[in-house]
Amino acid sequence: MNTALEKLIDISREYGKNKDFVLGGGGNTSFKDDKYLWIKASGVSLADITEEGFVQLDRSKLAVIAEAIYSEDSDERERQVMAHLHQAIVNPGKGKRPSVETSLHNLIRYSYVVHMHPWMVNALLCARNSAKISRELFGNEALYIGYTDPGYVLFKKLLAEVETFRQVHGKDPQILLLENHGIFISANTVEEIRNLYQDVFKRISSRISGEFRYEGRVVPDTASEVLPAIRMALSEQGLKIASIRNNSLIEYFAENQLHFQKISLPFTPDQIVYCRAKYIYIQNARSAEEVVTLFRHQLERFRQEFGFDPKIILIKGMGLVAVDAHYNAVQTALDVYEDLMKISYYSEFFGGPRFLTPDQISFIDHWEVENYRRKVSISGRHR
Repeated sequence: MNTALEKLIDISREYGKNKDFVLGGGGNTSFKDDKYLWIKASGVSLADITEEGFVQLDRSKLAVIAEAIYSEDSDERERQVMAHLHQAIVNPGKGKRPSVETSLHNLIRYSYVVHMHPWMVNALLCARNSAKISRELFGNEALYIGYTDPGYVLFKKLLAEVETFRQVHGKDPQILLLENHGIFISANTVEEIRNLYQDVFKRISSRISGEFRYEGRVVPDTASEVLPAIRMALSEQGLKIASIRNNSLIEYFAENQLHFQKISLPFTPDQIVYCRAKYIYIQNARSAEEVVTLFRHQLERFRQEFGFDPKIILIKGMGLVAVDAHYNAVQTALDVYEDLMKISYYSEFFGGPRFLTPDQISFIDHWEVENYRRKVSISGRHR
C-alpha cells in the first residue's frame, strides 16, 4: 500500500469514528494522483475502513462523464452515469460500487478530498440565512452552493461553479459548502485538511452564543410496556427491533407541538436514508396504555397518508424510539435523528431551520443510489 493511501485511511478512520462528523455510512473521502482516484465505496463505514473499502478508478475514463450527453429522464440519466462510473473502475471484479459523488472528487484538483456532514456545519447550511452568513464567515475562501439534487445534476452545477471560481481566484476552492447537505474540504496534505476543518468549526461556533446543556435522562419503566406493543404493530412484514433513548435534547423537542414542528421533516439526504422523511409524535399520554392506544391510531393514519411505516416515534415524557429490522440500523436511526435535533436547535443562530422541500424529499426517497447505500450500510454491519 502506498503512503498516500495509508494517510487517506488514517484520516478517514479519524473522522469516521467521530459522530460529530459522520453517522452511518455517510461521508466519503478520496485521494488522487495524475492517473487514478481512490474513493470510499458506497455504503462502507469510514470508522473502520481498510484498503478494500476504497474503489480505484481510472481518471481518464472518469473524465468522460463531464463531456457526455445523457438522457433527459432523471432515472435513465443516473443509470447511464453509473455505467460510466463502473467502466472507470480498475478492478471491477471486487464488486465495490464507487460513491455517487466520485465525479465531484475527481473535479477538485487537490490530492485529498474529505466530504462530511457535521451537525455543526449543517446547523449553518440547513438554516434560512445560510448563504448570507456563509459569505460573512468565509468570504472568498469558500464556495457556497445552493441546494441541488445529488448525483449528475449536482456535479454539473459544481463543474460550472468551480470553473468560475478558478477563473476569478486562480485556484480551486478548498472549502465547498453544500446547502442542506454538507461540506467538502480539499488539500494536498491531510494535515491541511485537519487545519481547515478546525478553522471552519471555529468560525461557525463564533456565531453561537452558549451551548445546549446536554444531559442524560432516565427512560421511565413504562417504556417496557410500550416498546413491545410498538414493535409488534410494526412487525407485520417481518420482525422488527425497537429501541429507546432519552436525554435533555430529546426532552426539549418532545415538550410540545411547537418544538416538534422544528424536527418534523428532514434537513439532509442522510436523514431520509436512515430515518425516512416522516415521524410520529405522541404528546398527551398519561400512561403506557394511552401511549399504545395513541400510537395505534396514529399508525393507521400514517400508513394511509404516507404508504410506509415510521422508523421514528417521539414520545413526550418517555423518549425517542427507533424501529428497524436490525439492531445497528436502529442505533444509527437514533443517532441520525438526534443529529437532526442538534441541527435544528443550533440553526436558530443562523435564521432558524430550513427543511428539504417535498420535491427534494421525493427525489431522495425514490433514488436508487440512496436505496442501495441504505442496504449496503445495513448488510455490511451484519456479515
